[in-house]
Amino acid sequence: MTDINPNLSSDAILAVLATANTPTAIYTNRNLNIQFANDGMLRIWGKGQDVIGKSFLEAIPQTKEQPISELLQKVWDTGKPLLIPGRQVNFVLDNNLSTAYFDFEFQPLLNADGKTHAILHTAADVTDIQAYKRLSDEKSDRYNTLNKMLTEGNAALQADNAELFVSNTALTADKDALTADKNALAAHNARLNADNDSLTIDNAALTADNTAYKNANAELDAANKNLNLANIDGEKRNKKLNTANADLTTLNDLLNVANERLNQLAAERQNLNEELTVTNEELALLNDQYLAANDELTRVGIEKETLNENLAISNFDLNALNEEYLATNEQLTNLNEEHQRLNEELKITNEELIALNEELSVTSEELHTLSNEHIALNEELVATNEELATRNDEYLALNDKLTVSLETAQLSKTAANLGTFDLDVVNDKLEWDDRCKELFGISPNIEVTYSADFVTGLHPDDRNRILQAVADAYNFELSGGKYDVEYRTVGAEDKKLRWVRAIGQVSFDADNKPLRFIGTVIEITEQKEDDQRKNDFIGMVSHELKTPLTSLAAYLQLLLGKAKKSDDSFSANALERSFAQVKKMTKMINGFLNVSRLESGKIFIDRTPFDIADLLKEVAEETKTIVTSHNVVFELCESIGINADKDKIGQVISNFISNAAKYSSPGTAITVNCVAENGKVKLSVTDQGMGIELQDQHKLFDRFYRVEGVQTSHISGFGIGLYLCAEIIERHNGKIGVDSVIGKGSTFWFTLPAVTK
Repeated sequence: MTDINPNLSSDAILAVLATANTPTAIYTNRNLNIQFANDGMLRIWGKGQDVIGKSFLEAIPQTKEQPISELLQKVWDTGKPLLIPGRQVNFVLDNNLSTAYFDFEFQPLLNADGKTHAILHTAADVTDIQAYKRLSDEKSDRYNTLNKMLTEGNAALQADNAELFVSNTALTADKDALTADKNALAAHNARLNADNDSLTIDNAALTADNTAYKNANAELDAANKNLNLANIDGEKRNKKLNTANADLTTLNDLLNVANERLNQLAAERQNLNEELTVTNEELALLNDQYLAANDELTRVGIEKETLNENLAISNFDLNALNEEYLATNEQLTNLNEEHQRLNEELKITNEELIALNEELSVTSEELHTLSNEHIALNEELVATNEELATRNDEYLALNDKLTVSLETAQLSKTAANLGTFDLDVVNDKLEWDDRCKELFGISPNIEVTYSADFVTGLHPDDRNRILQAVADAYNFELSGGKYDVEYRTVGAEDKKLRWVRAIGQVSFDADNKPLRFIGTVIEITEQKEDDQRKNDFIGMVSHELKTPLTSLAAYLQLLLGKAKKSDDSFSANALERSFAQVKKMTKMINGFLNVSRLESGKIFIDRTPFDIADLLKEVAEETKTIVTSHNVVFELCESIGINADKDKIGQVISNFISNAAKYSSPGTAITVNCVAENGKVKLSVTDQGMGIELQDQHKLFDRFYRVEGVQTSHISGFGIGLYLCAEIIERHNGKIGVDSVIGKGSTFWFTLPAVTK
C-alpha cells in the first residue's frame, strides 16, 4: 500500500479527488449539502457545477420519490456506511444517451467525538460486471431452455423407443405366427397333394371302366359291378373331399387370422393356386370322362340309368368341389393382396424408424455441442467470479486509502489551522468554514457573500491587487485557474488586521468559463510581523553601515590618489582592491535596503517611456569597465519603446550579466539579446557556464535561495539578486524565467509590454 503523506493538504486531497477516475462527492451537515463533486459524479447526476452548495434533494429532485435521502440521513445519524450495488444510471456522453451501472457507497467521516461531520460518496463503475452477469444469465437461461428441450426430447424419444420396442415385439410375434401359418399351410398342401394323387388314381380307374363299357356290352354286369365299385370309390372320394373341405375351412380360418402377416408366402400361395387350377382342370377332364361314360351307359340301356344317375350325382359333387376350390383360390388371392399391403406398411414403418434414428443422431450431436458450450460457460463464469473478487479487493483497498486520505486531510487541516472557501461562480454563492470566517472577523453563524464579506473584508491597499488576482484565476489561458496570494484582512466585527495566504483552484466548463472556485486560507500574521521586524533590522543596519562605508570609500579614494602620485605601486594596488571590496559591500547593502523597502511596500517604480536599445548601450558601456574576465557580446537590438523604470530595468540586466560572469569560466562568451515578439520585448542573457538542475530552476527567484553544490560553494552571495529582479519585473507586469542545460550553460530572460509608437 502506498504511504499517505501526513502533510498532504485538504486542497491537494480535493485536487486529487477532482481528477480521479472514480466518481466522488462529499456532503456536509445533516441536510446533505454538496460540498464537492468531481466530473465523474456530475456526469452520473446529469448536473453541472451549479449543484455545489445545494442540498442533495435540491440538487437532484428526481430522487424525492426514492428513499435515498432518508438512507443518507440514516448514515449521518448512525455513522454506519451504506452500499447500493448495481444501480442503473442514464447520462448523456458526447451527445449520445449512455447507460452504465454503478455501486454507490456512502462512507461517514467521523470526528474525534465519533460524530459524523461529512459523508464521502463514491461510485464504482460495474458496467462490465453487470454485462458479464447479464451475459451469464442469458447463457444460463439458454442452457436451461436447451436442457428442458433436451429433457422433453429425450422423454419423447424414450416414449418412441418404447413404442418401437412394443411394435418390434408385436412384429416378432407376427413373424413367429406367420412362420407357424406357413408350416400349417405346407402340411395342408401335402394333404391336398395326397388327395390329388388319390383323384388321379380314381380317374385312371374310371377311364379303365369306360373302356370296359365300350369294349364289351357283355361285360355289363362286370361293368355294373365295376360301377358299383366306382360308386363306392366315389363315396370314398366324396368323404375325402368332405375332409378336404373341412381342412380348407380350417385353412380359411387360419388365413383370416394371418391376414396381415403373409408377405413372405406370396410365391408359395401362387404355386398353390396354380396347383389348384391344374386340379380343377383335371377334375373338369374327369367330369368330361364321366359324361362320356354316361353317354355310353345311356346307349347301353335302362340298366345303365342307375349308373347314369350315380354319375350325375358324382358330377354334381365334383362341380361343387370345383367351385369350392375356386373360392379357396380367390381367398388366397385376397390374402396375397393383404400381405402386400402389410409389406408396404412395414416398409413405411422402417423408413420412419430410419428417419427417427437420424433425428436421434442429430439430437445427440446437439447435446454434445451443448455440453461443450456449458463447459465453456462454466469456465467463463469462474473467470468472471475471479475478476469480480479482484475488483472488489481493489475497490476495498482504494476505499481504505481514500478514508485514510480524508482523515489525514482533516487532521492536517485542523493541525495547520486552515480555513476553506467554496465559491459557486455561476450563482455567486460563497461558503466559508468557521476558521475562514474567523480570519475575516465574522461570527460562525453568519452567512457570507462574495461582495459584502470577501471584497469588503480586504485591506484597501490590497483590494485591487487581490481582485485582479481573482480575475486572473478566472482566465484559464492566463493562469490555468491557479490562485496563490497574500493579503491583509480587516475584521468585520473585531476590526483586527490579519495577514493571510490563500491558495485555490478554479474549475471550468468545456468553454473555459469558470464554474467553481475552492481553496484554503491560513493566517501568516505572525510570520509577516517577524519578516517586518527582520526587514526593519536589516534596513536599520544597512542604513547605519552606509555612512561609515561612504566615508571609508572617500578615504580610500584619497589614499589611492596619493599613492599613485607617489608612485607607490604596492599601496595603489592594495588600495584599489580595498576600494573594489568597499564598492562590493556597498552594492550588497543597497540590495538589503531594496529588499527591506520591497517587503515594506516602500520601493518606488518610476515609469517613464524610453527605448530599450538606448538602455542596452548604456549597460554595454558600464559592463566594459566592470566585467573584464569574459567576452560580453551585445547583439544588435532594434528600437523598441517601453514604459518602465529605466534604472531598475538596467539593474536587472546588470544582475543577469554579473551572475553569468560569476557562474561561467573566464574567457567564455556572454551574449545579450533583445527581440520584439507578440507586442512584447524579450531580453535574454546567455552564458556557457555550468548550468542549473531542473529541480532548482523554479526556486532561483525565491528570496535568499542559493543553489548548493561543489561547483558553487566558493561563489559568494546571499540569494537576493534574482529575487529583486523577479519583484521588479513582476511590478512591471512582465514575466521572468530561465532555460538551462547542465554542462552547456543558462539563459536568463524577462519580457515587458512594448509601447506602440
